[in-house]
Amino acid sequence: MKKKLIEHIIEKRITSLAIIGLAKNAGKTVTFNQLISEADDKGLKLALLSYGRDGEEIDAVTRQKKPRIYIPAYQILGTAEKAYDSSELEGDLLAHTGLHTLLGEVNLYQVGPAGGYIELVGINSAAKLQQVKRLLPPDIDLVMIDGAIDRRSSAMPSLVEGIILATGAVVGNSEQLVIKRTLSAINKLTRPAVKDQVLLTKVDQLWPEHSVGLLVENEQLLPLQARTSLTGIGELKEILSEIRPAKITAIILGGALVDTFAEELIYSLKIKNCQLVVRDGTRIFLNKRNLNLLVNNNIDLKVLDSIELLAVTVNPYSPYQASLDSAVIVKQLREHLPDIPVYDVLSTEYEH
Repeated sequence: MKKKLIEHIIEKRITSLAIIGLAKNAGKTVTFNQLISEADDKGLKLALLSYGRDGEEIDAVTRQKKPRIYIPAYQILGTAEKAYDSSELEGDLLAHTGLHTLLGEVNLYQVGPAGGYIELVGINSAAKLQQVKRLLPPDIDLVMIDGAIDRRSSAMPSLVEGIILATGAVVGNSEQLVIKRTLSAINKLTRPAVKDQVLLTKVDQLWPEHSVGLLVENEQLLPLQARTSLTGIGELKEILSEIRPAKITAIILGGALVDTFAEELIYSLKIKNCQLVVRDGTRIFLNKRNLNLLVNNNIDLKVLDSIELLAVTVNPYSPYQASLDSAVIVKQLREHLPDIPVYDVLSTEYEH
């Protein structure tokens, strides 16, 4: 093993990242702990936050045992006061955030000379997590957010500079299915950013006053009153009764892109040969069939803010089925993602 995860992060000069899992038990917390340990060994000052709730001993939904989160000495964390009080950690209160959960106010703490395990309880809102980040000391080297694929906002480019994606046996019952589903998720999360300056200017004009809009012949911007893509279908039909679909050069969505909207675009509105712009890859909720449907109709799906994939980690174990061969998954993902580090952080390859 030539490089550890943290060495890739340091080389890219990343100062904030989120670790998200494709599903529960994908190895996200193991990856989070591994990166904390490596960063601490390098002498980095960390701020450890959660987009939700992580590090509990028993999963509240599945009732399965979970890996706990270990915080080394002198590192900084954000969690609810009751979670901190019931942990084994001792340290200093750095700041109140004014943000409240069922377990009390979320505060920032600095761990004392002895590390320990804790449950991180955070805020399930990107905007509020930004508030927490603004309260961090200025000498933090790396902000790490424990997120999840079902909390996609934790991967927003406005919140972090990149993501580490945890995948594994829980995603599929064979190595090939895990690979297929992982690549499909990456394809949605890491869509290319819009480069066309005319289109970028029109997007700036549309947001935040309107959520949905059309660009006609690369010149005229038509804002819709609808607040979501689905509620905008009726308006789109009215507009397209007066404007030929071929004149539409871009469709701009401020919210989520879902399967129903993609199908309506193709089958009902007969849209093709244009760009479809969303804010970032966390807003794309399309199955593979409808992604291909866009491609087949020459609809170029792009984002305003791209998400950088920093690494992929593989967990070959699942509580629901037999283990898979992580070496096979790692090898083939590396072939498909030649510029992205892919690891099983618990493998002998990684340890050596």
